[in-house]
Amino acid sequence: MELLWLLVLGLAITVFFQHRRLKRIEARLDGLNRPATSPAEKAEPPLPVQAPPPILPHEGGGDAPPKPAIPHDSDSSSPPPPPVGEGWGGGPPAQQLPPPKGPTLADRFTLWLRDNWILAIAAASLALAGVFFVQYGVERGLLPPPVRVLAALAFGLGLVFTGERLRLRHGDHAGLWHSIPSTLSAAGIVSLFAAILAARHLYGLIGPLPTFAGLTATAVLALILGWRHTPLLGAAGLIGATAAPFLVGGSADNSDPLYAYFALIAATGLAVDSLRRWAWMSVLALALATVAGLALQTAGAGGTGLALLLITLTALAAAIPERGILLRTQGPGLVASGQSRKNPPFPVLLALGMGIVTALTLAALPAPDAGTDMALFTLLALAVPVFALWTYRAPGLVELALPFALAFVARLGISPDNSLGLHAALWPVLDARAQDGAVALPLTYALPFIGTALIALGLWITGRRKGALSHSALSSLLPPLALALIGQHWWPDTLLGQPLWAGILLGFAAFHTLQASDAASDAEPRRRMAWAAVAALVLIAYAAAVLFSETALTLALAALLAATAAIDRRFRLPELGWLVQAGVVVLGLRLTFDPGLFWAYDAPLAQLLLAWGGALAGAGAALYLIAAMDRPAPRLMLETFLAASTAILADVLIFRWLDSLALPDEGIHWGLTLLSLPWIVIMAVQFRRATLPGPMAVVRRLLGWVAGLIGLAGLLLAVTLANPLVWGEWVGRWPLFNTLIVAYGLPGLALFLLSRPGWMPRRLAFVLRWFGLFLMAHWSLLEIRRFWHGPYIPLPFVEQAELYSYTLWLMALGAGLLWLSIRRGSAAYRKVAMGVIGLTIAKVFLLDASGLTGLTRVAAFLGLGLSLVGLALLNRWAAERSGKGGGGEGRQDLPRDEV
Repeated sequence: MELLWLLVLGLAITVFFQHRRLKRIEARLDGLNRPATSPAEKAEPPLPVQAPPPILPHEGGGDAPPKPAIPHDSDSSSPPPPPVGEGWGGGPPAQQLPPPKGPTLADRFTLWLRDNWILAIAAASLALAGVFFVQYGVERGLLPPPVRVLAALAFGLGLVFTGERLRLRHGDHAGLWHSIPSTLSAAGIVSLFAAILAARHLYGLIGPLPTFAGLTATAVLALILGWRHTPLLGAAGLIGATAAPFLVGGSADNSDPLYAYFALIAATGLAVDSLRRWAWMSVLALALATVAGLALQTAGAGGTGLALLLITLTALAAAIPERGILLRTQGPGLVASGQSRKNPPFPVLLALGMGIVTALTLAALPAPDAGTDMALFTLLALAVPVFALWTYRAPGLVELALPFALAFVARLGISPDNSLGLHAALWPVLDARAQDGAVALPLTYALPFIGTALIALGLWITGRRKGALSHSALSSLLPPLALALIGQHWWPDTLLGQPLWAGILLGFAAFHTLQASDAASDAEPRRRMAWAAVAALVLIAYAAAVLFSETALTLALAALLAATAAIDRRFRLPELGWLVQAGVVVLGLRLTFDPGLFWAYDAPLAQLLLAWGGALAGAGAALYLIAAMDRPAPRLMLETFLAASTAILADVLIFRWLDSLALPDEGIHWGLTLLSLPWIVIMAVQFRRATLPGPMAVVRRLLGWVAGLIGLAGLLLAVTLANPLVWGEWVGRWPLFNTLIVAYGLPGLALFLLSRPGWMPRRLAFVLRWFGLFLMAHWSLLEIRRFWHGPYIPLPFVEQAELYSYTLWLMALGAGLLWLSIRRGSAAYRKVAMGVIGLTIAKVFLLDASGLTGLTRVAAFLGLGLSLVGLALLNRWAAERSGKGGGGEGRQDLPRDEV
């Protein structure tokens, strides 16, 4: 079965490369048939006719001299190999027309198969002849096993010798003998592989080491033959040499040396490509070595050896195409090519592609022990500055260090999930520290910090290049991200102590400050300086969060917010505006959630005023500093933060004041309202900030709806179940200045003022406006009841004078709404006013008529009649004003009020 698969693979390679040969021939024929000049070229001076260079120079003859008898052999007309750095770009040379669009791949394969099917069958037949010769000997028992193997080897060598003789005599690329020498040599190589494998697996004549040596020698022979005249045998040699260790069988105690063997094979394939310009040879060599290394590691070899193999392959992919240690690879990198829409040259794609594969593999490679994990961290950390320095003068490979930095940061977050890795060695120390035990930290714990420092240094070197600004952004982003992952998963505050951990963070902040100073000489817009300054400020804030208490941290963040605005005003760095917005969000979260309002309700008053006052002062200073700058988003964030924080602080102070009084009851009605108002403020702030463009607008609207639902639900509870009319709580002895205005009057006024359509959706503004009016009306009714009943106002007892007071209040409310409808030209207010008047009439006839007696009843109906006459006249006047035609003022205001 192994022989059959080997044969199928050889036939597939044969078909592929014969197709490539046909493609080259068609390209040459198209070049010969093309007119010397095109109509567009008639106005230009004529250029000498030049045939397009062959795709594979020196493909046919290699070092052998061309034969005079074959004038059309490609060996005699091929130009010398292009200089280093050329030939892989994929585009035509300068001053040449692009090749015409030829037939499709399927058409070319069909054409080749139609003309050369005999050669394909001949190659398969010759290869099968060698295989079946061995099989026949087994079935018949005619020859002893050693003789059968030797005969198969002689048959294969004979085919190779015959193919070489024919190639030297007649060539391999034109004429009557076209492709026949390559066919014979390929069949001979397959026969040699089959004979060696038969000696090992069928007869057991040789052990693993001789089998390995024989397969390797056959692969080397194929590489030499392919180097001389055809890529077909070169590919067969690479595949055979890579598959040899897996085909010999046997076992070994230590298979790690095979990693070096695979690296040598890859170097050989890259060297062939460097001389012959067969780009696919480099890709095939790197792919085979990578797959073989992964298979070897899966079979039980060490992960450290695989990491060394992959990094070595990356270095070889960068160096061998340049034919030197000092890299000078030209051309745009991946980021620059994406911006300029220009394809990078093949050496750049080869090296960066191998680097990305290596980084992804090392980031996700499992570590069965702490040693392997430590080796992976070390190799990734060292690779960043080494590749950054090595590629410093190679513009095309400036990005080669970036994948390894990303892999290191990713591994910082992945490694803690691996219970057998380096992270597991810290668990006993953490357990001992939890039990007040004195256990020293292992030295390996310094590896994440040293590695972060190394990647910061390497990224700084990469970011100083005059390349894409994204490199500088990563040099400022990845080190703080790595430190954040260390703080989240590696317990530095517990194992190192908060002062030492904060000192490390400040040390990295100093490094980014130095980086910002180095970038200060850049031309506008000085983005490198901005990103480095942002990284330094973020790390300073992180150190403050580690080191300071709740109040001190809030003050430090407020000072940092003001300092960020000052730096932005001094240097005009737009990225600092983003940091101002982030600082506003962080301060808002600290004041409302962590430590939040519950801390504010219970903390000492001095600490509360210091924390909230410092936050407001820092935000106010930042707003003052950027007021004259073109920073609409930071200004809006600061304005809403100041307004919301002031309102919430007033709410908290009122709550604390009422809670400190020796009230007879718990105060559920005003407590629910004061707890709900911050959510209403947060809702208004989020909807106001949602007016800013960007992807966060949807998130802010969602947060606004959630906060609004929570706040409105609390207010509804305060009006219904927690209402003093139902609960019977103490409301205060003083008129107006009591718990009712805190629970209903001021919240209703706040909702009415917040219901501006520019701040929130129109329907929500409509709900808030009328709910606010309802709360104020409810407060005034409860104040009337408190006036007649004192501090306790539970239902159901109602006095006669109280009923008349309600009637007068309703009439006044209707008149006020009618006046408001006239002032604003709103038909909606007039309709509500008439509804209130109708409710007043119903109250008088249904309630007052049965509850009032004597002169009180007379006064009630007399006042009602006179009031209704006046209100009827007022309503008619309001209807006439609101019904005016043309562009009256009332008509213009109507859509705004009928939200």
